[in-house]
Amino acid sequence: MRSALIIKTMKFKIGDYVVATKYSDGDSKDHFCVGIFNGMTDHNPQRFDVVDTEGKSFRGNGFRRIRRCRQDVGERIVNNLKNIELSDRSVWSWVRQFERS
Repeated sequence: MRSALIIKTMKFKIGDYVVATKYSDGDSKDHFCVGIFNGMTDHNPQRFDVVDTEGKSFRGNGFRRIRRCRQDVGERIVNNLKNIELSDRSVWSWVRQFERS
């Protein structure tokens, strides 16, 4: 378990621009955000801590899944929040769509 956590955190550097979801499936009805990776939480198991540009955490309990993204993809997610929240698609399917276009 510990080695998996080390591998997981090595993929990301503090300051990486990311999309984060509360659960791994990326259900658009659950908490998700676009922000900056800030390390790992103290929870067991640990989760990803994501903050805004002022360093304020989006979710005290952290996120179970994050993915690095380009700024233009993050902007498109923010600009389409209502559409994403009302859809039956996962956040990850939206991310893939915005990465391709």
